[in-house]
Amino acid sequence: MPRPSLLGLACAAALAAGPSLAATPVVTDLGADNYVQAVSDDGGVVVGMQVRFDVDPAGNGVTRWTAAGGTRVIGGLASGRPDVSADGRTIGATVMADRPIAAFWTESGGWKTLAEQNMIPPLPGWETHANAISANGTRLTGFTVPSPVDYYQYRGFSYNPDDAIDRWVDFGWAELPMLRKGTYSEATDTSTDGLVQVGISTTGFSSAYHAVIWEQGDIRQLRDAAGTALDAGTLRCNADCSVIAGGGGGYSAFEPVLAWRYLRSERGDRVCHFNPHQGVNRTALRYQSYATSASGNVIAGSYYFDDVPPDGGWARNVAKGFLWIGTETGGTMHDLQTYLRGLGQRAFDDWAEVEVTGMSADGRYLVGWGIDASETVRGWRVDFGATPRATGPRADYTSCPPRTKPPRTQALAAADAPQRDQARYEDQPSGEFGTGRGQRYFVEPHGARLLGGARRDRLQALLPLGGGRYLDRSSGMLIAFTRDREGMVTGLHARRGMAGAGLRLPRKPD
Repeated sequence: MPRPSLLGLACAAALAAGPSLAATPVVTDLGADNYVQAVSDDGGVVVGMQVRFDVDPAGNGVTRWTAAGGTRVIGGLASGRPDVSADGRTIGATVMADRPIAAFWTESGGWKTLAEQNMIPPLPGWETHANAISANGTRLTGFTVPSPVDYYQYRGFSYNPDDAIDRWVDFGWAELPMLRKGTYSEATDTSTDGLVQVGISTTGFSSAYHAVIWEQGDIRQLRDAAGTALDAGTLRCNADCSVIAGGGGGYSAFEPVLAWRYLRSERGDRVCHFNPHQGVNRTALRYQSYATSASGNVIAGSYYFDDVPPDGGWARNVAKGFLWIGTETGGTMHDLQTYLRGLGQRAFDDWAEVEVTGMSADGRYLVGWGIDASETVRGWRVDFGATPRATGPRADYTSCPPRTKPPRTQALAAADAPQRDQARYEDQPSGEFGTGRGQRYFVEPHGARLLGGARRDRLQALLPLGGGRYLDRSSGMLIAFTRDREGMVTGLHARRGMAGAGLRLPRKPD
């Protein structure tokens, strides 16, 4: 019998270790109407929001899933973004006191608001909505609403339980500044030590949302190597915010809106935009990152496009999940459903939509929600068994540029600063949407937020879910907007529970 060559042994070892022979990922159903948002690093705790139109409102709020207890509502509000600490012991979310206020939850102590922490509380009457909790479970960040009149000027906030022994900063709740003459900012993630927050802000040059970072309370725009401001819909970072994942800001008539990764270090910064994967529908295509692994080698999120019927008619806005898997020098974009199918997991094959919202630090656990074959919103968790590895073709690979020093601060005052700060224009949905059969829905901008409802005189705040999608909490309707090639809003697509494919309402002329 001939002896195998060293090359043959190497190939056999590579095949044995390759993804094609990896264990099939395990998908766990986390229940209907569960808009899952985050997962602990060991995958043992998953948090989200339950919103059901057909139950007592007291049955809606923040959800917590464990293998032993299943999914249960622990109180709180379906507002902001519930998040969980790395060890799964502490949840950060929003509750209702005399006003909405950010709070911590533990199994032993229940809810404790920022006003109950023996630190500087939020200003009297100001709402605070939590978007993220630090990995160690001690810090929160999100957005705050001034009182008594907000003038649409929502602002980012941070909460750090420090004192003079730790460092001379914060001592509790603190408002975060906006860019120049901006009217809106929102912090969407925070570092473990509380020295860094990331998020979005408008500027005095435009109403578009720009990616920003707060370092010990000072705000700075994130820019690429050419000094152009990065636009974004939301940002996430790893434990020390040395890796920032973003994307999804605005719409483009001519090219997809890309997700990106920003690496920070003393060696220089590195910005990498991810190319779309082959075969994707490019009609109003927009990628948005919602999670990063600790190393930044796995970025997860969702991409959105308009599905236009071949014979014409009203388009339907569709959401799908993605995984970008690589290294510092580049990586490969994968559609999540295709990736799972290649590993033998077909649980999502007949799902109309799959939204990725969170991931563990090692990339092993992925969570989100979607719309299954019966048109029901369901939460889910995927266990890959280990950090996922790239399986896509070379055509889906993006090579990342080398590190560069951040652009000099004085570039902000240069004559071309307004041009470099012009992020993609985003037409705000507004006005009346309806058909000749009397079906109507009204939308009104409220700063960066939207109000909506079936009656113009009874509009309520819509819950943003990312990617230009919203939840009407009073009716349980999931709402998305369709756009033309110029990015202008053309219609509204709404669905609720198991009511079928939903309504498609054209935008009526102003």
